[in-house]
Amino acid sequence: MGGVVPRGCCPSFERWPVRNTSRWKTLRRLERDGLVTRTVYAQVPPRVDYELTPLGRSLRTPMEALEAWAIENIPAVLEARESYDRRP
Repeated sequence: MGGVVPRGCCPSFERWPVRNTSRWKTLRRLERDGLVTRTVYAQVPPRVDYELTPLGRSLRTPMEALEAWAIENIPAVLEARESYDRRP
């Protein structure tokens, strides 16, 4: 997906990096849902590749639309957050 999300728009992601266990669990759920395939290679160091399935690739258009919406609306979201945080 193209586009650049402005730095600082998602501070929670910057403060709490994704742990490998969370990433692994997410990938396994995506595999279970049929969105990715997992290929394990018997080598040292261990290697595992994930690839989108046709079902996973079918999400491209909706995800691009979501990305476009987020980029267009991030100023309003940030403004809403600041307004909320100023409340007593």
